[in-house]
Amino acid sequence: MGKNNIIYGRIPVLTCLQAGRRTVHKIYLQQGITLSELKKWEKSVPIEEKPKGYLDRITKNAIHQGIVAEVDELPLLNLDTFLQNYSEQTQRIVLLDHIEDTRNFGAIIRSAVAFNIKTIIIPHEGSAPITPVVIKTSSGAVEYSQIVQVKSTLLCIRKLKELHFGIYALDANGNKKLNEVKWEERSVLVIGSEGKGIRPLIKRECDCIVSIPTVPPIEQLNASVSAGIAFYAMATS
Repeated sequence: MGKNNIIYGRIPVLTCLQAGRRTVHKIYLQQGITLSELKKWEKSVPIEEKPKGYLDRITKNAIHQGIVAEVDELPLLNLDTFLQNYSEQTQRIVLLDHIEDTRNFGAIIRSAVAFNIKTIIIPHEGSAPITPVVIKTSSGAVEYSQIVQVKSTLLCIRKLKELHFGIYALDANGNKKLNEVKWEERSVLVIGSEGKGIRPLIKRECDCIVSIPTVPPIEQLNASVSAGIAFYAMATS
């Protein structure tokens, strides 16, 4: 069993079943635990009771809440496929420039989907992989997202500009405050890595550098918190 072929936690597993985007091959339920929500799937998905130690082992002692599922890998799109199937209804996009922390990654996905921003672009290299930790941190929201994995972030931004997307960089030193931003009808929000932020060559391609002002002694927020605030601003503009 590959580590990326399992998911765990009550909400992630139930969300995966509900979304129906990928096959759930088997569910392991800890002995002594019952979940009435599984009843509607018990005829279509094998459910096995296992001792807690078994679930601890296959999840490497993660907080699994007594439920683990074997699943197909999450489908990812490449840039060409995304552009070929691009829908005019896609008005808001998030581009993550080398987010490497799995929990930040999952939290950003969760916030994005919560504000109906479902297209999330990540680089092929330098990004956290979509692990069970990412999925659990997203509370299963990844099942409703469209993840696009690109070889060149720079080329991707230029292609999106051709589709008339405004490109906005979220940066603590931005010259435009979030409440002053006028979002284009089609907008891409670029979020940089936790330590280095957005790379300079990417930042130069952006139309607007946006900051979220804070008060001392907190000089800036982490990536996932900043993202959630900016997603709300995008969604309500």
